Amino acid sequence: MKLTALLALALPVCATAAAPVTVELGAKDGDLYVEYQFPADRTFIKFENNRFDSIRRERWKALSDCAVLIDGGLRRHQSERCRKVRFDIIKGTLHLSRTYQLAESISDDHDVMTHTDHFAVDAPQVRWRFRPAKGEIVINDGRALARPVTVRSTSTEQDRSERLSRRYNDALVYFGKPDRVQRWGGTLVVMSKALPPAIETRLSTTHNEAMRDYARAFGPNSHPRALFIKYLPPTGNNADYQRGDVTRNSMIQLSLAVPAEPSAAFLNKLDSLVAHELSHLWNSGQAYSTQNGSQPWLHEGGADWITYAWLRQSNRISEEEYQRLLADQLNRCRSEIGNEPFKGDGNGANGKVAYHCGISLYWLGYLSLRQRQPDLTPLTAVAGFFRRFPAYDDARWIAYFASGNGADLKETVQGVTPFAAALPALLRARGVEVESVPVEAPEFPVVSGQLIGALQSKDCRGSVAFWTHHDHFRTDAMPHCTTLKRSLKIDRVAGVKLLQDPLTAYTKLRAACQQQGASVTLGTLDGETVDVACPDQFTVLTDRLKLRDAKSPHAKVSASQQ
Repeated sequence: MKLTALLALALPVCATAAAPVTVELGAKDGDLYVEYQFPADRTFIKFENNRFDSIRRERWKALSDCAVLIDGGLRRHQSERCRKVRFDIIKGTLHLSRTYQLAESISDDHDVMTHTDHFAVDAPQVRWRFRPAKGEIVINDGRALARPVTVRSTSTEQDRSERLSRRYNDALVYFGKPDRVQRWGGTLVVMSKALPPAIETRLSTTHNEAMRDYARAFGPNSHPRALFIKYLPPTGNNADYQRGDVTRNSMIQLSLAVPAEPSAAFLNKLDSLVAHELSHLWNSGQAYSTQNGSQPWLHEGGADWITYAWLRQSNRISEEEYQRLLADQLNRCRSEIGNEPFKGDGNGANGKVAYHCGISLYWLGYLSLRQRQPDLTPLTAVAGFFRRFPAYDDARWIAYFASGNGADLKETVQGVTPFAAALPALLRARGVEVESVPVEAPEFPVVSGQLIGALQSKDCRGSVAFWTHHDHFRTDAMPHCTTLKRSLKIDRVAGVKLLQDPLTAYTKLRAACQQQGASVTLGTLDGETVDVACPDQFTVLTDRLKLRDAKSPHAKVSASQQ
């Protein structure tokens, strides 16, 4: 046998790589389109998410008869001319959340921003193309370019879970005129023309000072970045709305409804929002890099910890306010979890655990480190964490913050001990004065929310989605619920005004739910009543921890910086 034949037998045959699916997003004067290019051997493209009824059926308009948009995917005809299929996208914000942000204007009606998640496909290889119109730009990855941008997202079955959060399947993309863009330091900024000038000044000042101080603490962040500020007309219960988000390609979005006369509380909350989102430019690149197995409390709680520390260090809040905010977050976490063991994202289906409990754990971790390094500041502690672990997860957090004398904290984070019962001893061991006091009116919304959350979770198979207003809770419509299928404005439980007297409501709820299979009556602002099944088990803490950290370093740090 010839040598060439032997080599042919010995070498494996390499499979031909699958041809990529091309997804092109483009815009002109604020009108958005998406175009899919099929590989020659494919007639069906599966979407990453199924939003046929909620989005695609009504807001995607086909420009040809080459393909059929169906539930879960896109099926094309066999004709060679039908390799490309284009849809016009009808603009509109479907919900005040990036998850439902299909396509919306930012500066005026002649620009558009969208989220790639709506258009992402389930394929081994995807080629994304972002095409601006002539004379316009596209902003992606924090860069503004006047030419098409092409990027590729690849995957295999082995990295499927990671692929689902690949950066280009989870990115904001902006199209518009170059003159819409300004710069705040190294950040590209596009904002609504309707944004009040005083709010623009406040935002730019907070941005510039936070970026400066974070760079000093954690090191420069040289990745290009862009900030988009959407103005929402203030209406009713939405008069002081604030929401922020950062995607993995360093694109930051703020959505604001500004009252006619913003209060000091609104402006302080605005400072906190900006500082929180900017901190993700450092900490999300860390925690997200080991997303498999890590918990949201690492980056969301960590961002809040950085934010509160910066607000205090920069003298935007007083020492008294700083300690009150930390105590409030810890008490909210304690109320959310009760005496269940800490399970990270497994505690509390309303998503607040990542914030309330995350910052509480960072505080406890910092207090542990401070026992050995009395002059350590919160931002310095986080900077040391980033230096030691360029990428981190739960185990590395424990190795840094709960090493040495932190065995009790390690057991708490790992879910070994009942959470609420362990907190007083954890705090006292770290020099914090602790006193148990009855809940008062400011905590009533938290206690009331626990009751609503427990009832909704039982009725809706574990789902919890409600909004807290001054006199009621508005539940989101969820068709899979047993009774609470539509949105309701709930103000009473067992005949008691919930937000006025949650402790009595809790007592009556427990009495009504003594027997297995019992139900409780909820009342609405409209005078309607509905009966829902009692939760299988629930705990509401009717006391709170009054805390004082006598060794907090911030007063000394602030004085030395003046």
